[in-house]
Amino acid sequence: MEREQARNAVRTGGSSAALPKFIDCGVFAPERENSFAIAAAFAEETRVTGEISGARLTPELLRAGDGGFVLTLPAMREGTVVYGALRLQSSHEERRIFVAGEAAAGAPQRRALAPRPPLPQLVRGERLKLEGDEKLSFFYEDEGSEAGVDVDAYVFRLYEGGRVQGDEDLIFFGNVRAGDGSIEVEKAGDRIGASIDVAKIGAAVERIVLCFAVYDDGTGRDFSHVRAPRVTLAEDGEPKYGFALDALHREKTVNAAEIYRHRGAWKLKIVGAGYEAGLARLCEDYGLSVE
Repeated sequence: MEREQARNAVRTGGSSAALPKFIDCGVFAPERENSFAIAAAFAEETRVTGEISGARLTPELLRAGDGGFVLTLPAMREGTVVYGALRLQSSHEERRIFVAGEAAAGAPQRRALAPRPPLPQLVRGERLKLEGDEKLSFFYEDEGSEAGVDVDAYVFRLYEGGRVQGDEDLIFFGNVRAGDGSIEVEKAGDRIGASIDVAKIGAAVERIVLCFAVYDDGTGRDFSHVRAPRVTLAEDGEPKYGFALDALHREKTVNAAEIYRHRGAWKLKIVGAGYEAGLARLCEDYGLSVE
């Protein structure tokens, strides 16, 4: 898998100097603990301490190469506004990061993912060249959602004309594995994603479309009820890139990425396009009947 040069490609740094001066935690659930992952790769041992009453930092001592730390805010009453700082100190520098946020009614409880060194970030429209034998995985993550939001992975297998050949070409929670073993979806706790073995994709397949969708149970839930959705792209189980699903508002479904044939070779494109009509719209576009 090789990244093509994109004009708008964003590459993340690999040192503590890449840390922001200000972190906006946004709104979060009152009367509960809320935790936030702050990712960075530290070049040397660094101690981090908080200047926010009741806050915890894990770990407090960061060794060279550590992926970052987790800030946990204590349970706060509705309407409480947080404004404070974190202090990072190593043998060569000392700096502060300011933190702000608010405990607001109806906001989701924030549950940090384990921090890790920042990955190179892909952007919408960017393409990667594939060798044709990659085993790729796409994992969905977010920083919290309102109660009742349920996100699942859906993968469409398309043939000539951009259409499926049958119901078996939609791989989802009701059909978790393609018959040829090329595609599999999973959902276990907070782990939501899909795996694609490029070498096993059938010769007649022209395109694979990877989507994530908020389950439509008639309650009106959509991606506006999710904070900071994003996807991690891994190859052979090792995370390689990340990309934010940052163009979503009232959409219920997002076409996150596509794998497609181009002049006899496979390419991967980051799409990130959302659909308010939800999954039914894509099913109909791709030739699946929706009851």
